[in-house]
Amino acid sequence: MFVRDSAAIDTAAIDRGVIDKDVIDKDAFAYNDKDGLSVTILQGEYEENPRADPNITPERLARIQKRNNNKQVTARQLDDWLREQGVESQFMLVARANHGGVIPAVIEAAVQRALENKAGRENKNK
Repeated sequence: MFVRDSAAIDTAAIDRGVIDKDVIDKDAFAYNDKDGLSVTILQGEYEENPRADPNITPERLARIQKRNNNKQVTARQLDDWLREQGVESQFMLVARANHGGVIPAVIEAAVQRALENKAGRENKNK
């Protein structure tokens, strides 16, 4: 999942090989303290390495592998690509989490980003 300013974006778009222009459109983002685009990408450890998941079933692993075979770009590759485009990007791997398991970390990152943006806007307006 992405955290951009205070909004979270599901990585399912990455899994399908679709990256919406709005995800990287600098004008679509609210103020951040560096006056540029800033994106945080969170991925669960078990999303990146499903075999490490102690609760994985053979059927689920087969579905994940099939989906991964169609993947155009990984979360880490997207992070690298965003950096190459001049976007401040941060990749975070969430330990012992699957796709849905990153939601608490996404919420935490989004709230932190929102608080930083609010403080930045207040300081900018002084």
